[in-house]
Amino acid sequence: MSHSNIYKSACWFIDRGYSVIPVRKSNKRSLVKWAEFQTRTPTHEEIKRWWTEWPDANIALVTGKLSGVTVVDIDTEEGHSNLNEFLPETFLAPTTRTPSGGWHYFFKYRPGLKNKARVIDGTDIRTDGGYAIIPPSKNGNGRDYSWVKGLKINEIQMPDMPEFLFDILSQGSNAPVLGTETESNSSNFLKKDACARARGVLSTERDPDDADNNQQHLTTSNNIFLRDGVRDEGIFHVANCLIKGGMNEANTRKCLEILSLHCDPPFEKNVIPLKIKSAMDRAKKRDIGLTEEIREWVLTTSGNFSTTFVYNSLNLTTSDNKKKAAVILGRLREDGIIERVGQRRGEYRLIERDLELQDLTKAKVEETSLWLPLGLNKMARLFPGNIIVIAGAPNSGKTAFLLSCCRYNMKNMRTRYLSSEMCIEEAADRIKEFDDITLSGWQKHWEFSERYDNFQDAILSGKGNLNIIDYLEQPEGEAFRASSQLSEIHKKLDGAIAIIALQKNRGKGRETGVGGDQTLAKPRLYIAMDYGWGKIIKCKSFKKDFGNPNWMECTFKLGAGHHFKIEREWQREVKDEPRQTN
Repeated sequence: MSHSNIYKSACWFIDRGYSVIPVRKSNKRSLVKWAEFQTRTPTHEEIKRWWTEWPDANIALVTGKLSGVTVVDIDTEEGHSNLNEFLPETFLAPTTRTPSGGWHYFFKYRPGLKNKARVIDGTDIRTDGGYAIIPPSKNGNGRDYSWVKGLKINEIQMPDMPEFLFDILSQGSNAPVLGTETESNSSNFLKKDACARARGVLSTERDPDDADNNQQHLTTSNNIFLRDGVRDEGIFHVANCLIKGGMNEANTRKCLEILSLHCDPPFEKNVIPLKIKSAMDRAKKRDIGLTEEIREWVLTTSGNFSTTFVYNSLNLTTSDNKKKAAVILGRLREDGIIERVGQRRGEYRLIERDLELQDLTKAKVEETSLWLPLGLNKMARLFPGNIIVIAGAPNSGKTAFLLSCCRYNMKNMRTRYLSSEMCIEEAADRIKEFDDITLSGWQKHWEFSERYDNFQDAILSGKGNLNIIDYLEQPEGEAFRASSQLSEIHKKLDGAIAIIALQKNRGKGRETGVGGDQTLAKPRLYIAMDYGWGKIIKCKSFKKDFGNPNWMECTFKLGAGHHFKIEREWQREVKDEPRQTN
């Protein structure tokens, strides 16, 4: 979001009685001394001054009594699952998604809670003396905080926190500090299987279908006690945990009958079957919801994908959800929606049957006038919508290649440079090496931005636009994502050109970048670069007067930080080791 959107959002919140402050993207710390803004809201003049001084600052909502808000901050899928055990099935609250895949639930403020981390596994509380980052903020990697569709703070009423959830969070947030003598007795039940342990109902070391064992534990536990006002919710949530954990219906009923005796007043036994049925219905809906979520994800993906990629994309972190996802993918394969690919288990592709029939008589063959270093534009025919990949070893000249492409195409093409490794200061220092153009000349003709992922969202689409990505970085262990990312970028070009750098290992024998041979699919021109050496790995269309350049190599010198001078012309094989003089 732009500076103006952040500023407008801050004004919107203070106009409605909420207190907000500016915070850093990098470490989420406040940029101002914010104690006073726990007792008063900032003025419009203060808001304007803050975002004029720190235009890139994020916005945080000060939680607690002044703003009238308590936020439950959930970091993990397990924490999200735990929280939902304490919420009615139809419950709605203003909700945001965080860049890390977490959730913020917004409730009406109620005294009795304290700021505390990991009250339930993966769940924190933000109330008096705390704050929560809100949209349209971004994290340091450019990822958005966003409101869940239909659950913006101005779209639905902020609810009271359900009594049973408040009771659990109150006990957890007010528990003694870790390491004190009573800590294990007062807060250990909040670690796993929260709603069951919260009342001492189950021990995870026991077999959930061992009714006698559970009965003994239930009748001897000192923690079981459901007072009036939370009995109904408590009985249901315990039933929900037992069913979700795999206990059969008969033993679930026995456990709940025992628990009902420890309510004040005792819970009506004739209502227990209804609670069990509701819990079983919720479990079925969870499975149906996961099936629909995975099916929708599969139908909107492209290229090959693995079960691990599905887990990561949908934040499926629990072993139970992973097992269910594997079964669902198996059903989609049986239905002919996906098929297995490769030699390894758990790799699939979507079977694409839709065809868009096109009229050949309306096709216009128009090459681009794109300039490329090393004379590559004299060899390759390039068309609107093409991708060019430069797979280079560290310090092989990738950035020099890409900056040269910017410099000598910028007057004919609108150019956008997306960098995952250079900040603007370093970029300015690098382009000073071009002595035929000033910094203001660069600024007039190109656009520069730091970007770390989701490059397809930042692409300049349409003919006449040039996109430079330096470089397509992959998290450790996720090299397989490179090919699908190239595919996503290709879909967004709509006639634009993209020149994309990939890292490759050093050595002439390593010819493709991170992601391997799968990254060869979308590019029409694919160049491998090492220290003073280049090779054409793929040239899909070439100029007839030059001949087929595939697998040709050359050696070059790189001078003045950007000037490529060929030493040995392009030929099928270069036997001598390349040399480089800077």
